[in-house]
Amino acid sequence: TGRPLNAILDATSDRISYDFYIITSGAIILDKERNILFQKCLTHHVLQKILDLYQDQCAIVVQADSKIYSFYSANGMPAKQEIIYSPDELKDTHIHGISMMCDNEKQAQSISQRLNQQLPNEIRAFQNIQYVDIVAEGCSKGTGMDFLKHQLPNSLLGGIGDSYNDEPLLKSADVAFTFHHSPKQIQQYCDHLVANVAEAIHIMENIS
Repeated sequence: TGRPLNAILDATSDRISYDFYIITSGAIILDKERNILFQKCLTHHVLQKILDLYQDQCAIVVQADSKIYSFYSANGMPAKQEIIYSPDELKDTHIHGISMMCDNEKQAQSISQRLNQQLPNEIRAFQNIQYVDIVAEGCSKGTGMDFLKHQLPNSLLGGIGDSYNDEPLLKSADVAFTFHHSPKQIQQYCDHLVANVAEAIHIMENIS
């Protein structure tokens, strides 16, 4: 997922026990006990660059040490946020991801493309509908899946996603799922179109 750990636990911890976690678009991977198996962080210098370039255009939040930090006030992103007033407040944290809330899909597409050109060796930006998700260069949901394949070499691994940032995951998964409403560009990478996650799990159980 593109979300940090606390957002996953808030949403599902009372219903689901996970065997592993690929979170913040592959920038951090945890085992069942939530021990870090892999992490790659953005630098605070990169955070400042992105703020300088885009803070006047988009709401920006930072995923650091499994929390979400928002500048000045909470915004419409669907997760609990801690309010900060300066990037200096994050100087002692591990920054795993940055998310930007744009006005529309066209702006998100344009900004993600520009960011990848402006900071080519430092970050990877992915469009997520009207959001832009940013992680360190070399990270994606797909690299997270590839890491897991090495940890579980005899397992059949499925991936599900509904937006452009899921493309690396869907390409890497042994069995790829998306939804009937997902963009056609994403559907082309998938083995199955499903109505919900439960349907995808049912298909995986039958394959296994």
